[in-house]
Amino acid sequence: MCLLELKHVCVDHFIARCYERLNECSANRFADPDDAASVSIDHFLLSSAQQAEGLVHPLRGLDNLERARLFDILLWASELAAKRGVVCPTKKSVPSTGS
Repeated sequence: MCLLELKHVCVDHFIARCYERLNECSANRFADPDDAASVSIDHFLLSSAQQAEGLVHPLRGLDNLERARLFDILLWASELAAKRGVVCPTKKSVPSTGS
């Protein structure tokens, strides 16, 4: 199970819905009707990439095709976000021990 657009869905539905939304985002990359739509698209791109990244871990029991699709979603969402100028939140870095 994962969360997509505030709904809990299984991995198969997550993949299917992400592909639908990514196709929509690709077709209308810069033609957002208003600020709310723009924020919604940006949030979808970031959250779908983060969810895909979390699901792709090999220990989750997914087959290679599902994992390949999750990698595709991660790359596609990240690419669209970069083209839109969406800044991904940075992960906290672990301080080095300085040898």
